[in-house]
Amino acid sequence: MQNERDSSAIKSTLGGVKLVQKIGELLQEKKQFMSVAESCTGGRIAAEITQYPNASSTFKGGAVVYETSLKTKILGIPAAYIEKYNVVSEEVAKMMAIRSCRVFDSQYAISTTGIAGPSKGEGEDPIGTVCIGIATPEGVITKKFNFGKDRSEVIEKALNTAFDMLYSELIK
Repeated sequence: MQNERDSSAIKSTLGGVKLVQKIGELLQEKKQFMSVAESCTGGRIAAEITQYPNASSTFKGGAVVYETSLKTKILGIPAAYIEKYNVVSEEVAKMMAIRSCRVFDSQYAISTTGIAGPSKGEGEDPIGTVCIGIATPEGVITKKFNFGKDRSEVIEKALNTAFDMLYSELIK
Protein backbone atom coordinates (compact mmCIF):
# COMPACT_ATOMS: atom_id res chain seq x y z
CA MET A 1 0.00 0.00 0.00
CA GLN A 2 1.30 3.43 -0.88
CA ASN A 3 0.86 6.38 1.41
CA GLU A 4 0.48 9.98 0.37
CA ARG A 5 4.25 10.59 0.49
CA ASP A 6 5.01 7.55 -1.69
CA SER A 7 2.43 8.15 -4.40
CA SER A 8 3.43 9.75 -7.67
CA ALA A 9 3.19 13.51 -7.85
CA ILE A 10 -0.47 14.40 -7.93
CA LYS A 11 -1.05 16.65 -10.90
CA SER A 12 -4.14 18.79 -11.11
CA THR A 13 -2.85 20.75 -14.09
CA LEU A 14 -0.70 19.90 -17.07
CA GLY A 15 0.74 22.86 -18.89
CA GLY A 16 -1.95 25.08 -17.38
CA VAL A 17 -4.74 22.77 -18.55
CA LYS A 18 -6.72 20.81 -15.99
CA LEU A 19 -5.70 17.18 -16.18
CA VAL A 20 -9.30 16.05 -16.50
CA GLN A 21 -9.70 18.27 -19.55
CA LYS A 22 -6.53 16.80 -21.09
CA ILE A 23 -7.95 13.30 -20.45
CA GLY A 24 -11.07 14.30 -22.36
CA GLU A 25 -9.00 15.58 -25.27
CA LEU A 26 -7.01 12.32 -25.41
CA LEU A 27 -10.21 10.27 -25.38
CA GLN A 28 -11.64 12.42 -28.18
CA GLU A 29 -8.52 11.79 -30.26
CA LYS A 30 -8.91 8.05 -29.69
CA LYS A 31 -12.68 8.22 -30.30
CA GLN A 32 -13.20 6.31 -27.06
CA PHE A 33 -15.26 6.71 -23.92
CA MET A 34 -14.88 6.53 -20.17
CA SER A 35 -17.14 5.84 -17.21
CA VAL A 36 -16.82 5.71 -13.43
CA ALA A 37 -17.86 3.51 -10.54
CA GLU A 38 -17.39 5.44 -7.32
CA SER A 39 -17.76 4.55 -3.70
CA CYS A 40 -15.67 6.63 -1.29
CA THR A 41 -15.41 9.57 -3.71
CA GLY A 42 -19.21 9.84 -3.77
CA GLY A 43 -19.59 11.15 -7.31
CA ARG A 44 -16.82 13.75 -7.15
CA ILE A 45 -14.97 12.19 -10.09
CA ALA A 46 -18.04 12.30 -12.33
CA ALA A 47 -18.79 15.85 -11.17
CA GLU A 48 -15.26 16.98 -12.06
CA ILE A 49 -15.43 15.34 -15.50
CA THR A 50 -18.75 16.96 -16.41
CA GLN A 51 -17.56 20.48 -15.59
CA TYR A 52 -15.76 20.69 -18.90
CA PRO A 53 -17.14 21.48 -22.36
CA ASN A 54 -17.64 18.46 -24.61
CA ALA A 55 -17.65 16.03 -21.68
CA SER A 56 -20.59 14.28 -23.32
CA SER A 57 -18.37 13.34 -26.25
CA THR A 58 -16.17 11.16 -24.04
CA PHE A 59 -18.02 10.47 -20.77
CA LYS A 60 -20.76 7.83 -20.84
CA GLY A 61 -21.80 8.01 -17.19
CA GLY A 62 -21.19 6.58 -13.79
CA ALA A 63 -22.56 4.93 -10.71
CA VAL A 64 -22.13 5.97 -7.11
CA VAL A 65 -22.26 2.63 -5.32
CA TYR A 66 -21.55 3.86 -1.82
CA GLU A 67 -23.34 1.04 -0.03
CA THR A 68 -21.71 -2.36 -0.45
CA SER A 69 -24.91 -4.08 -1.61
CA LEU A 70 -25.18 -1.66 -4.55
CA LYS A 71 -21.92 -2.95 -5.95
CA THR A 72 -23.82 -6.21 -6.37
CA LYS A 73 -27.18 -4.77 -7.45
CA ILE A 74 -25.94 -2.16 -9.92
CA LEU A 75 -22.55 -3.42 -11.07
CA GLY A 76 -23.28 -7.13 -10.74
CA ILE A 77 -20.30 -7.97 -8.55
CA PRO A 78 -21.15 -11.19 -6.69
CA ALA A 79 -21.60 -10.69 -2.94
CA ALA A 80 -19.37 -13.72 -2.34
CA TYR A 81 -16.57 -12.01 -4.29
CA ILE A 82 -16.85 -8.88 -2.14
CA GLU A 83 -16.95 -11.00 1.01
CA LYS A 84 -13.91 -13.02 -0.10
CA TYR A 85 -11.69 -10.03 -0.89
CA ASN A 86 -13.21 -7.26 1.31
CA VAL A 87 -15.05 -4.27 -0.11
CA VAL A 88 -11.92 -2.12 0.24
CA SER A 89 -9.54 -4.16 -1.88
CA GLU A 90 -7.72 -3.96 -5.18
CA GLU A 91 -9.73 -6.98 -6.36
CA VAL A 92 -13.05 -5.20 -5.80
CA ALA A 93 -11.71 -1.97 -7.35
CA LYS A 94 -10.66 -4.02 -10.38
CA MET A 95 -14.06 -5.64 -10.71
CA MET A 96 -15.81 -2.27 -10.28
CA ALA A 97 -13.78 -0.81 -13.16
CA ILE A 98 -14.46 -3.82 -15.40
CA ARG A 99 -18.18 -3.75 -14.66
CA SER A 100 -18.33 0.02 -15.20
CA CYS A 101 -16.98 -0.48 -18.73
CA ARG A 102 -19.58 -3.16 -19.33
CA VAL A 103 -22.56 -1.27 -17.85
CA PHE A 104 -21.72 2.02 -19.59
CA ASP A 105 -20.24 0.59 -22.80
CA SER A 106 -16.94 2.42 -22.36
CA GLN A 107 -13.34 1.50 -23.09
CA TYR A 108 -11.92 3.18 -19.97
CA ALA A 109 -13.18 3.39 -16.41
CA ILE A 110 -12.12 4.73 -13.04
CA SER A 111 -13.25 3.00 -9.85
CA THR A 112 -12.76 3.95 -6.22
CA THR A 113 -13.49 2.06 -3.03
CA GLY A 114 -12.20 3.02 0.38
CA ILE A 115 -12.63 4.48 3.84
CA ALA A 116 -12.75 8.27 3.75
CA GLY A 117 -13.62 8.55 7.45
CA PRO A 118 -14.15 9.94 9.97
CA SER A 119 -15.32 6.54 11.24
CA LYS A 120 -13.85 3.22 10.23
CA GLY A 121 -15.92 1.13 7.83
CA GLU A 122 -15.94 -2.56 7.12
CA GLY A 123 -12.76 -4.63 7.27
CA GLU A 124 -9.39 -4.09 8.87
CA ASP A 125 -8.06 -1.24 6.77
CA PRO A 126 -7.42 2.11 8.49
CA ILE A 127 -9.20 5.35 7.71
CA GLY A 128 -7.74 6.88 4.56
CA THR A 129 -7.34 3.59 2.71
CA VAL A 130 -8.46 3.89 -0.91
CA CYS A 131 -8.22 1.39 -3.76
CA ILE A 132 -8.34 2.83 -7.27
CA GLY A 133 -8.94 0.82 -10.43
CA ILE A 134 -8.32 1.96 -14.00
CA ALA A 135 -9.79 -0.17 -16.78
CA THR A 136 -8.32 0.19 -20.26
CA PRO A 137 -8.70 -1.81 -23.47
CA GLU A 138 -5.46 -3.59 -22.49
CA GLY A 139 -6.52 -4.56 -18.96
CA VAL A 140 -6.98 -3.15 -15.48
CA ILE A 141 -4.47 -1.64 -13.10
CA THR A 142 -5.16 -1.14 -9.42
CA LYS A 143 -3.36 0.52 -6.56
CA LYS A 144 -3.99 0.76 -2.84
CA PHE A 145 -3.17 3.99 -1.00
CA ASN A 146 -3.48 5.58 2.40
CA PHE A 147 -4.31 9.26 2.05
CA GLY A 148 -4.44 10.15 5.77
CA LYS A 149 -7.29 10.74 8.18
CA ASP A 150 -8.89 13.98 6.97
CA ARG A 151 -12.05 13.05 5.01
CA SER A 152 -11.97 15.93 2.54
CA GLU A 153 -8.26 15.37 1.85
CA VAL A 154 -8.79 11.63 1.34
CA ILE A 155 -11.48 12.32 -1.26
CA GLU A 156 -9.49 15.06 -3.00
CA LYS A 157 -6.31 12.96 -3.14
CA ALA A 158 -8.25 9.95 -4.43
CA LEU A 159 -9.81 12.10 -7.16
CA ASN A 160 -6.48 13.59 -8.27
CA THR A 161 -4.65 10.27 -8.08
CA ALA A 162 -7.35 8.54 -10.16
CA PHE A 163 -7.02 11.19 -12.87
CA ASP A 164 -3.23 10.91 -12.74
CA MET A 165 -3.44 7.12 -13.12
CA LEU A 166 -5.87 7.33 -16.05
CA TYR A 167 -3.78 9.99 -17.78
CA SER A 168 -0.69 7.80 -17.42
CA GLU A 169 -2.51 4.94 -19.13
CA LEU A 170 -3.83 7.15 -21.94
CA ILE A 171 -0.39 8.46 -22.90
CA LYS A 172 1.27 5.02 -23.11
